[in-house]
Amino acid sequence: MQTQQSGPPPRDPGRGFLSPPLQPGELGRLAHYRVLKELGRGGMGAVFLAEDVHLGRRVALKVMLPAVAAQDAAKLRFVREAQAVAKLRHDHVVTVYQAGEDNGVPFLAMELLAGKSLDDWLRPDRRATPGQAVTIGNQIARGLAAAHAAGLVHRDIKPANVWLEAPRGRVKLLDFGLARGAGGGDPGLTGTGAILGTPAYMAPEQARGQPLDHRCDLFSLGCVLYRMTTGRTPFPGDTAYAVIMAVASEEPVAPRAVNPEIPPALEDLIRSLLDKDPARRPPTAEAVVAELNRVAAELKESDPRLPAVGGTDVTGALPRPVGRGRRWVVAAALAAVAAVAAVGVSARGCDRTDPDEGESVAGVEPNRPAATRRDPDPPGKPPDPVPEKPAAPSAEGVWEVGAGNKKARFAFLHDRTVVADGYKGRWEQDGWKVTVVGKIKGEKGTWEGDLDADGRTLRLTGPKGSAWTFRRL
Repeated sequence: MQTQQSGPPPRDPGRGFLSPPLQPGELGRLAHYRVLKELGRGGMGAVFLAEDVHLGRRVALKVMLPAVAAQDAAKLRFVREAQAVAKLRHDHVVTVYQAGEDNGVPFLAMELLAGKSLDDWLRPDRRATPGQAVTIGNQIARGLAAAHAAGLVHRDIKPANVWLEAPRGRVKLLDFGLARGAGGGDPGLTGTGAILGTPAYMAPEQARGQPLDHRCDLFSLGCVLYRMTTGRTPFPGDTAYAVIMAVASEEPVAPRAVNPEIPPALEDLIRSLLDKDPARRPPTAEAVVAELNRVAAELKESDPRLPAVGGTDVTGALPRPVGRGRRWVVAAALAAVAAVAAVGVSARGCDRTDPDEGESVAGVEPNRPAATRRDPDPPGKPPDPVPEKPAAPSAEGVWEVGAGNKKARFAFLHDRTVVADGYKGRWEQDGWKVTVVGKIKGEKGTWEGDLDADGRTLRLTGPKGSAWTFRRL
């Protein structure tokens, strides 16, 4: 006899678009990805923790829901995001590994990042120090410069789309779902005339539905800097309509009137970024980087205790991860899976559904000025040619260590984590030198060594003097 269960039926995380699971611990399969866990869901899509069975690499798998994929415009926007981000390879832009379609739904496989969004870091009512704002703003501007150089306009720069990657808070720009080619004649409207974007951070020309270029992203960056330094948005309002009207017609309160600690040069930059006329804003993202470097130099001069120019960090501002292993957050798409609201204003990214799926930023990675080399030769004598040393290959990949039945595989992932069976650690690389922090073969601590000339062998020595040879698979 069958007994009838009370309460709602259990939720099907795959909603029928996943192929059946082939191994324990997975929800199902999509293409060649083992889908392990749902991390977020919105009106347009869902984000899953998944594993690439070919590479043994964990990824953020962003999937468009079947009901939405049936709408040509939404599917086109999803594909556009894949094409936009796939063109970019930059330290401050999230990496897309693959775009594809399986079981009738399109998907993106993106890098998996630990940390949290700038939006989460600023809550509740936190504001950044001037040094923090300069460093974060500098890295946002560098990411935008790369996007603009590729002919792309992001159109939705806001704290929720700025990721601070653990452990040092390196900025990654997320969610290029609204990105369009610059000068493409696209007024930023949907087929029904709805404006796409986030009201509190959109440029006046975007709010009016006018043609856009890269300078709308600079206005949004000004809004982000205003929020970081003052603790509030420059154009408040009780409704989306009220905010849009403020963006189009009102001037924000001067930043230093809210927070007198803001340096005058930084206030001047923020106010120029927020100019209603795009022609009076800084001309390029590179110009913003240069101005932020100048502000950072002034900060350093006024307080010699600060790190190198642009290098203010936020070490200790947030707790480090606790508990077994590393807690993961899918950075690449949490802000992008929410539905675009019917009124045309994109909703905030979907909230994390798992309280364990979030972690902290230990600090902001410094910007280091390029090193200079003194020429010891006297004037008029050409310097002797310096043989150029080949660049070291990246240690990223899958390595094997040990012999016989004691072999173990370690995956050195793009986000500087090391993953093996029941183990997670960190790795860093400086030229040919590689450092791993964690526990290898029962020995816990810091392991250091060098790649061989061909980049296929890595010899590491542990804290107790034991040595292991890793071979690239």
